[in-house]
Amino acid sequence: MARFRDTLRHIRDDLRGAVSAEFGVLVPVLLFLFLGSIEVVNLVRVERKLVVAAQTAANLATLQASITAADVADVFRAAELVMQPFDAAPMAGALASVRYAEPDGTPSVDWQDSLRGGTVPEPAAQAVGLGLPGESVVIVRLTYAYRPLLSGLVIGEVDLDERAFARPRRSGFVALN
Repeated sequence: MARFRDTLRHIRDDLRGAVSAEFGVLVPVLLFLFLGSIEVVNLVRVERKLVVAAQTAANLATLQASITAADVADVFRAAELVMQPFDAAPMAGALASVRYAEPDGTPSVDWQDSLRGGTVPEPAAQAVGLGLPGESVVIVRLTYAYRPLLSGLVIGEVDLDERAFARPRRSGFVALN
């Protein structure tokens, strides 16, 4: 009986396997935290890139008094280049010019163009109070469907939406030719 008691005491006091057991429990938790932090950092980077891309597109669209369809395509291409190193394929966008009628300043859509089916929902309603009669404002809306590297493991797909507003610099409005 004494020998059995000594064997039980020896098993109870033996800590050689404790480290292995703790390691086995902690590794999945630490791995999940590591992958989660990578995904969150990438999501924040994509969101910041989308903000800069929308502002760049609005800036480029309002540089001239008139732009062509080719210029609009270049504006969208510039927005895509800003998104690098991230893939620009999940990005959709739209440009809309809203003019304010004289003399009351009622906003109405002057022209609109899109990239990959993007839209600016109710541009005239969004532009209320942003300009004076005879002027205009250009609205850029970019959306991005962010898909994480390890989709669904830490976070799922996130739809990002960014808008930028800019007033023309060289004239009261930007005409589309």
